Amino acid sequence: MLRKYYRVEKGFTLIELVIVLAILSIVTVTIFRVFFFGLGTYASGKMQYDIQSDIRFASDVIRDRVRYVSDLDVLPMDVLNPFFDPSSADINFKYIYLADDKKSIKFKDGNQSPIDIINSNSNDVLFELEFITGSNSSNVIRFSNSIVGGTSTDEVLKYNILGESLLENKKYKVETEIDLLNLNSQLPDLTYVEGPIASPEEGAVPYGTNVSLTTTEVGLSIYYTTDGNNPNTSSNKYESPIIITAGTTIKAIAVKDGNSSSIAIYEYSISSAPPPSASGVNIAGGDDVGSVLTVTYTYSSAAEPQLPQGGSTIRWYRAAEKIGNPHHTKTLIKTDTFIETNTSTRQYTLVNADSGNYIYVEIIPRDNTGTLGLSEWSSGDFGKIKN
Repeated sequence: MLRKYYRVEKGFTLIELVIVLAILSIVTVTIFRVFFFGLGTYASGKMQYDIQSDIRFASDVIRDRVRYVSDLDVLPMDVLNPFFDPSSADINFKYIYLADDKKSIKFKDGNQSPIDIINSNSNDVLFELEFITGSNSSNVIRFSNSIVGGTSTDEVLKYNILGESLLENKKYKVETEIDLLNLNSQLPDLTYVEGPIASPEEGAVPYGTNVSLTTTEVGLSIYYTTDGNNPNTSSNKYESPIIITAGTTIKAIAVKDGNSSSIAIYEYSISSAPPPSASGVNIAGGDDVGSVLTVTYTYSSAAEPQLPQGGSTIRWYRAAEKIGNPHHTKTLIKTDTFIETNTSTRQYTLVNADSGNYIYVEIIPRDNTGTLGLSEWSSGDFGKIKN
């Protein structure tokens, strides 16, 4: 009897497929929720950081602008129009105020155009600003570095800056209180003088660097010290660059019509060793052809600690005329180098070509860092050389 065998091929049932798809959907939704939650948390954290950084920066700028003013008023604003109109500014004063759209805090100097201290550049972030002196409060102050009619008497300024995220419905606040150190301490109509500016900037500079002092305004005199004392009009008057050969602190003021700037301080250190020097260059020996001449010189280093010699150059020359003669022209006849010790010698044997000429030696000192010093020549005229 023949029997038939059938192979049964069995796949997923419909129910199994539905279950797998459901699980995949749950996993996918979970992943997307975690991703978008993290993205939202990052965006929220960045917005919080940006707002807090902006209002802290604004607080620092306001502090630096007004700490040393001699006249400051918190200007009362109308309830119906609580924002400052920059077109109404007095050209004798400077102003800090909240813009009417609350998106920025601005600074205005006299009749110049307002500039942003901070600006949110967004409809989602708004600022609040409150200045307080005594019983007065407002979102605008005016101030001056010379007393031009103000009546301010309060010596402490408080101000609050608030940044609000409308998207996150969160607010961040910075509260500051500063002493007005120079309030009403200057003479009427005293002119504010900008301090001197040093170039190059303070820091490590090569030995022998020239530091220039300048001002942004013409007609000012600059006085400075390098001995640590504060400068005044009896100090050194700046007329030429200050040469830096060691660690130096420059204190300088600018003066105009008897009014002095605050003291500008610039500190410099040496980034490279001072150049070496050669001295006492001397030629000794006979003046006949065939004689051996010996040159000696002293090498020295001004570096601390002193740097040894590192390849100084010794050049021998002959000349038909003495130094001072308009036709005095030297011809190079030999070049040596010397490395070993601080007191150095080299020799040269006179040849027939030297007959009737004078001999000179030039020393170019070099330390072991490769720094070259100024050339030093032998003194006087050696010769004339005889046959």
